Amino acid sequence: MKKLSALILSMVMLAAIACPASADIIKMDIPYQNTDPDLYLVELDLTNQVGAVYMRDESGSYGNVVRQFLITSGDEENSTPTGTFKLTEMRERFGYFLNFNIYAQYWTQVVRGIYLHSVLFSRRNDTSMTRGSYNELGTAASHGCVRMLVEDARFIFYNCPPGTTIKITKKALNPELTKSLKPKASASKYKFAPDELPAISPVTAYVLNNSVPMRTGFSLGDHEIDSTVATVNAGDEIEILQAGKTWVKARFGKKEGYIQTKHVRAINSDNSPQTHMRVAAESANVYVSGSNTAAVIGVLPYGTAVTLLEDSFNYFMHVEVNGLTGYILKTDLVSTPIVDYGDPANLPTMAEDAPTRYTIGPNGELTPFGSVQVIDVAPTPSPTPTPTPLILPPF
Repeated sequence: MKKLSALILSMVMLAAIACPASADIIKMDIPYQNTDPDLYLVELDLTNQVGAVYMRDESGSYGNVVRQFLITSGDEENSTPTGTFKLTEMRERFGYFLNFNIYAQYWTQVVRGIYLHSVLFSRRNDTSMTRGSYNELGTAASHGCVRMLVEDARFIFYNCPPGTTIKITKKALNPELTKSLKPKASASKYKFAPDELPAISPVTAYVLNNSVPMRTGFSLGDHEIDSTVATVNAGDEIEILQAGKTWVKARFGKKEGYIQTKHVRAINSDNSPQTHMRVAAESANVYVSGSNTAAVIGVLPYGTAVTLLEDSFNYFMHVEVNGLTGYILKTDLVSTPIVDYGDPANLPTMAEDAPTRYTIGPNGELTPFGSVQVIDVAPTPSPTPTPTPLILPPF
């Protein structure tokens, strides 16, 4: 697993103070086929083990049934909660159940550990469906989540975006309705169409703090079911599989688990390729090549914005500041903006044959130093004191 150096860890924590983690920092690239949370209403009837999706009509009511299907809800010991909820942004295309060593497709969170998802699979592939979970449709047999056929879970996953209302109720007994929705095919002959929408890639992120537990569920401390599967530390690189406002599901090495969102940050706040960075040290030398013994061609003050040209060096990044190109230590940069002084403007391009040495001031002004080997450090603007590292209380 990648580790950031001690210095860049402090830079990451400083960035977390300047731009605190929020619900919109990490977003999964789910190709929703509908983005209107009011277009559909999902209803689950636990008495008859029947699910339905209704479409809003012109009057604003939900009288049009677009899908009706059998479900499997929680059994007596692990009952599915009733009530009205909003589907959340925590979703996973093909997820692993940490406590049960089993998989399911098209996870859509209702509340905490309660998800809508497909029937179960023994491996992360379409051909490993468990016949038992297929045959249990129409009965209460799960640990609290709600199972359904793959095509029904898929419809909700892509068409009922975060904010869609779901009502979980107990209606009058209607055994004929349950019987009428029984799948025609046996488990061995059940087939479903392949998913032709773009794959959903995990989001790469870094851990901000030390001794962060990765849990099997949405709880901390002692719990009768949930436990800690791994402990991650500041600088550990993880893959985000589900992203929510307070928790994320992540992969660290071969381990998967839930981590509180406040402890992680995507490499870039918009999950885009890392191309824009800022100086996170009091000052940063710009070298003519990727070595700290190379000639210094500029000194950038705290907060200066730079553009990343290449990140193929062990300790340096090849950057540009409005035409001035050079190499800066990775430990002097951070991808999250710290404070916006405005980008330095009108800087000359570095000459390849006889590079001029510059110091860049806090307002973007550039002063040539000729052949001077030692460059004075441009002062950090006094209104912006260096933040202290983030210290969180123990769990």
